Parts: sequence; C-alpha cells; structure tokens
Amino acid sequence: MSLAASGQLGGVLSYGSVAGTAYARIPGSTSQPDTDPQIAVRACFEFLASVWKTFDPSVQQLWNAPGSRRRSPYQNFVGYNSERMRLGDPPVDRPNPTPIAAPSAPVLSGTAGNAFISLTITVGAVPPNWGWMLYRFPLPGLPRDPTKILKLIDAGVTVSINLYAIPAITRTYRVAGFHDSGVFGPLSNSKALTPY
Repeated sequence: MSLAASGQLGGVLSYGSVAGTAYARIPGSTSQPDTDPQIAVRACFEFLASVWKTFDPSVQQLWNAPGSRRRSPYQNFVGYNSERMRLGDPPVDRPNPTPIAAPSAPVLSGTAGNAFISLTITVGAVPPNWGWMLYRFPLPGLPRDPTKILKLIDAGVTVSINLYAIPAITRTYRVAGFHDSGVFGPLSNSKALTPY
C-alpha cells in the first residue's frame, strides 16, 4: 500500500491522507445520523461548498490567510463560516465584509403531502443578496437556533422547496434571508405542516 493511496481493504480497513498525513481506520457508521444538529451541519457544509465553486478566483484568494501554509483558502472559508453558523450568525463571502441593511421579513407558505412538504418563500421589499436559512422546529414560535437549520438556499425573490418528510410529525418551519456581508433579516411567519 502506497502512502499516497486511499480506499478500503475488504470493507474492514479504510485508509488515505489528510493534509499530507496518512491514516488508517476501521470504518464505522454514524449513530443517529439524522439528528437536528447533524442535519444543520450537513446543510451548512453543502451550502458553503456550492457557493465556493461560484466565487471568482480573486474572491477565493481573499481567504488565503497569511501564515497558514497547511490550510487552503477553501479550508479557511469553510472553517470561518462554519464557526459563524455554529454561533448562529450567517456566512460571509469575504473576510471583514462591509455590513449593509438587512433584508425584509419573508412570507412562508406551504402544503403537506404524502411523505413530503412543499414550501414557498416570498420576500418583502428588500430581498437577500445571498441566501435563505430554513429552520425546522418541533414547536411554533421558537427563536432562531443554529441546531435547527434544515437547509440553506440560494437567494431568489420567490423560492419553492420540496422536501422529503418522514415520519409524519407536525413540524414548524421558519425562514430568514441573509446577505453576503453576514447580515440576517428577520424570521418569517411560522408554518406548521404535517406530512401524511
């Protein structure tokens, strides 16, 4: 086995390298892979990875931190924004952005179907210039909570989302817009839906 190789040996051992350091481990499965905090972390990483691909190289190089030889600009971007979102703040597209006025409160509407929900986000006077943060709560009227993020969606004036929803439990959904400068708008109305 080469030190640069990666993969699995018979499903018993996986191996590879991270940042030039080789590792070998016994593969395992995540216990309870769909807890709210795990869903929130996956949603944040999915959004950050997708927007990174859209950045111009000049914006990507803004994340090239001096003195961090072992971290790429992408790792700096994801690491910084992951910490922001863990603390409940929206992501930013560049270090030290200039804040702008917050987006308007959106209106959230939706319907439930057989094992799915469909949501529509309609913005008010000031749309977000970067994205929407969709939250799922067990009860209505709860405040913004970074562990309840269900999905981050690219900005648009009217956005429709279809989500697979099992089990058939009533959940409350709220959404907030955010700018690339790290400014949140107010939360939308609460929308309680029960798939059947």
